[in-house]
Amino acid sequence: MTWFLTVFLFFVFVPNKEARYVLLAIPALILPFSFYISKLPRNLFLISFLSVAALITCTSYSVLSPVFYYNTDYSQIASLTLQKSGNVLLAADSNSFYTSTFIFEMMRLDSSKENSVLRPCILDVKSIGDLVKQDGVRYLIVPNKPLIPTNNTLTAADIKSFQPIKTIIIKDTMLAIYENSNYIPQKENCNYVCVIGGWVCSNFTNPIDALK
Repeated sequence: MTWFLTVFLFFVFVPNKEARYVLLAIPALILPFSFYISKLPRNLFLISFLSVAALITCTSYSVLSPVFYYNTDYSQIASLTLQKSGNVLLAADSNSFYTSTFIFEMMRLDSSKENSVLRPCILDVKSIGDLVKQDGVRYLIVPNKPLIPTNNTLTAADIKSFQPIKTIIIKDTMLAIYENSNYIPQKENCNYVCVIGGWVCSNFTNPIDALK
């Protein structure tokens, strides 16, 4: 249970929540479930075992099926936002677009490591207008079906300096990519970390430079 509670409590307090995170806790339930099922009368053992197996299977399927269904080409999206220097603001997660996966792909393709990705949680503490002026936002990525409803609905005023450059159809959803026509380079290398709810600033562009 320590395993399960550690994972559960950790993600309770993490601002950025995704349904797939629950998969880390599922294996922790197998051992206690197995123990209690083994103590049941013989005629209930098979029913209980099948019920638990069905529950785990259905949960895993509901969490993972969007990943395989949409099969989003994150490489294409990351390559587009790396054509020019500047940070990328992600407006929201969706079933067809997971911000974590995009970040990993962008960092893999970004040889300069000079571009940052700003996650949706940053909109809880800073407006798009301020981000554009102070945090070097060049690209904005907006899914049309957010995974988690938010009060930070983008308005025409918010994105008045952004021009649409690409619309990507992913099955039954759509992803819009905008470019800021009034791009201002970031003066200080800072990013907002959702887990700690605060800003982290550094003079280093490449992480390895911190070890020199």
